[in-house]
Amino acid sequence: MYEHLMFEEEQVHWSHFIQHNGARPRSIVCLWLVFHNRLATKARLKGLGFLQEECCSLCEEHKEDIDHLLTSCKITKNIWQDVLSWLDIKRKPQQWQDEMKWILHNTKGKSFRASKLKIVVAETVYGIWKFRNEYTFGLNTNKDTTTIVHKIIDSIVFRGWLKDKFRKKLALLMM
Repeated sequence: MYEHLMFEEEQVHWSHFIQHNGARPRSIVCLWLVFHNRLATKARLKGLGFLQEECCSLCEEHKEDIDHLLTSCKITKNIWQDVLSWLDIKRKPQQWQDEMKWILHNTKGKSFRASKLKIVVAETVYGIWKFRNEYTFGLNTNKDTTTIVHKIIDSIVFRGWLKDKFRKKLALLMM
């Protein structure tokens, strides 16, 4: 009877990314929503009948879905490029599904590079979401991304600094 009641859940391919991530809990929850395609973008809210328009709040040119908001929007693309260039990673953001494959491939293991990239992705996704919400709800009327990039980098450094073995390597990034 016990075996019948206990069913085996399907293992997701990104579980290691969420479970062993040193980012802030709010960033991890936001990333979990993205992986489940549950982030409250305008396209999703329109599909649920809560909104009439689905135009991106930031660029005002395309439909605001997860793919557009995180990688295709010209404003958020600049955020990704600035954060990745700080890390010395030469990569232009692709479609979100392609980015997920690249991220999951490069975050396997317990190395500094893998751990750092996990924190970077979670904090950047949350930073973009927070930036979008502040702009959408009128808390920030400036589309300048330098402030949000600095906040994301500060969060990455702070979260990484909590681990003793990462301090020296993070100090080198700060120079």
